[in-house]
Amino acid sequence: MSGTPLGPAVLASRTGVRLEVSAARHPHEQLPCWRVRLTGAGLDAVLDCPESPWQAQSLAEFFASLDHDWRGWTGARSWTSDDGELQVTARHDKPNTVLLDVLLAGGAPPRWSCAAELEVDPGVFRSVAASLVALGTSSPGP
Repeated sequence: MSGTPLGPAVLASRTGVRLEVSAARHPHEQLPCWRVRLTGAGLDAVLDCPESPWQAQSLAEFFASLDHDWRGWTGARSWTSDDGELQVTARHDKPNTVLLDVLLAGGAPPRWSCAAELEVDPGVFRSVAASLVALGTSSPGP
């Protein structure tokens, strides 16, 4: 890697919506913080989303668990950042397709929010999880 910044982890939906996750500076902790960008037709939202010490899983672990169960699971699986800036919910209701509901919510009052559904192949989660591990270990501290 020789000191060059790592590129973002990218989930590209079959419908043209993209979720890009790159490293950002965590405001208070030695935990990863993510700069999340959600784009699509008429959509471009960016927000910094810190990991939380109270979460049972990191974002990388969440995507690794989706990869582990790539054949499918029952119900929805969710991950939320420290103050709910990023919420990701995954459902494996269709053959060979995972539906990811992504919600970004930010700003001081008045708050704003942006939501999109991504339709992705279950095979993408291994590389996304690995990218997030690499980005998280290279993430600048406070």
